[in-house]
Amino acid sequence: MAAPAARVEPGGPGRGPSPYNVGGYQYDFDFAGNYPGNLYENGMAANAPAGTGNRGIISYKGQVVHLLPDAKRETFGCVDDATDLKGVMNINGWNYIHIMACGPVPLHLNGRLITATIDDDPVRREMNGRIAVRIEGLGEVYFRDMWLKNW
Repeated sequence: MAAPAARVEPGGPGRGPSPYNVGGYQYDFDFAGNYPGNLYENGMAANAPAGTGNRGIISYKGQVVHLLPDAKRETFGCVDDATDLKGVMNINGWNYIHIMACGPVPLHLNGRLITATIDDDPVRREMNGRIAVRIEGLGEVYFRDMWLKNW
């Protein structure tokens, strides 16, 4: 009997079969205030066409973005000015980040709505998956009072 094939997480070429690789939507933040609240897609959907890769930064802070089939997108509104939202990230203290996913509509908040996205691309969106917390680069990040609510 042959060994079972390793499951490859949606992460694009070169990611390998590690069970620790995760892909999908992510809430970005950095300590310079450039990216907090951006919606970024790391990896690609399991059912996405080969060679499509990830969508990268989907929506920048302040934007309301509509993702359409065939990897098209339109920015059709603003929740606030990006310059004003740069100060939403508390670099030296606690942040109150809320990530809400109401079906294909991820909303990012940190005391204020930062970005809203409507993902109507049925091939590239993911409607379920793992929840992961990670940090890139140097430094320390602390988490407390993490809650998951399903309604």
